[in-house]
Amino acid sequence: VRVNDICLANDWRIQGIDNSTLGLVRRLAPNWLLGAKSRHTPTNLISWDRIELIGTQQQEEQEAPEMIPQPPRHVSGQLAELRPADIAEIVHQLTPAQGARLIEGLDNETAADTMQEIDTERQRNILENIQPERAADILQAMEPDEAADLLAQLPEERAQELLGLMTPEESEEVQELLEYEEDTAGGLMTTDYIGLNTTRKVADALDAVRAYMQEQDIRAAYVYCVADEKADESSLLGVVSIWDLLVAQLSQPLQELMKTDLITVQPDTDRLTVAQVMAKYNLLAVPVVSPEGILEGVVTVDDALDVLLPADRRRKPTRMY
Repeated sequence: VRVNDICLANDWRIQGIDNSTLGLVRRLAPNWLLGAKSRHTPTNLISWDRIELIGTQQQEEQEAPEMIPQPPRHVSGQLAELRPADIAEIVHQLTPAQGARLIEGLDNETAADTMQEIDTERQRNILENIQPERAADILQAMEPDEAADLLAQLPEERAQELLGLMTPEESEEVQELLEYEEDTAGGLMTTDYIGLNTTRKVADALDAVRAYMQEQDIRAAYVYCVADEKADESSLLGVVSIWDLLVAQLSQPLQELMKTDLITVQPDTDRLTVAQVMAKYNLLAVPVVSPEGILEGVVTVDDALDVLLPADRRRKPTRMY
């Protein structure tokens, strides 16, 4: 935040800062304009023990000409304990260089979640200003669809550099999503979902859901029943909700539980239609299926909301699919 005035104790220790506009006026305006009484009236005092220094704009300007890579400073304390949405608000108040340094100092998961809360322009600026290896680590911790959207905003050379630093599996997954137009279901979908054979038992499915949620830190809403769970491309045969799994017998096969009257969209379906379909049928996720019946991915409710809500009202809920 911008510090417009400070509050000093009698022994000249800083007790707090004032970031209000009146604090700026009180500091700069002459006494005759405000009067002595107004000058001693704090308006928005933030206690010093709530402050964490992340560097100054002057430091960033001094470091820039030399182009010396700065080791990321690990973010700890109260700042690291904030939720990603709150950290994102702080990033928006910082200079581009300071915001990039803050993101760089977060752990991978927190940095990835925070990046997904930041506007597109600032996302692009951050990835262009942090070390490529660090940027690749953060991209890998993001959802594939979010990473693809972000890379699509970067210059081709920078995007290819970051893709080359990601693991082959993650890089291939993201590159596949980059092939779709941004305003289509293919551009919205994620390829992270739980796909299992119809012959699997409920117990197997619950184990898969548990392992998936622990690994991905995502709450799954559905299991997608496919013809061959080990194949790169497989036909979608049905869908089972997590609720149905929880109340079913553990020995019951998925083919007895799955719903086959499916609501799906195709990869080239426009994004507004996708959002309207999900709203009409109250879906937490909708499968994206090719004309040949191949399950290509899943569009989740958070991405559908991004389509329907104005930009300043968008917020990422917990991902569920």
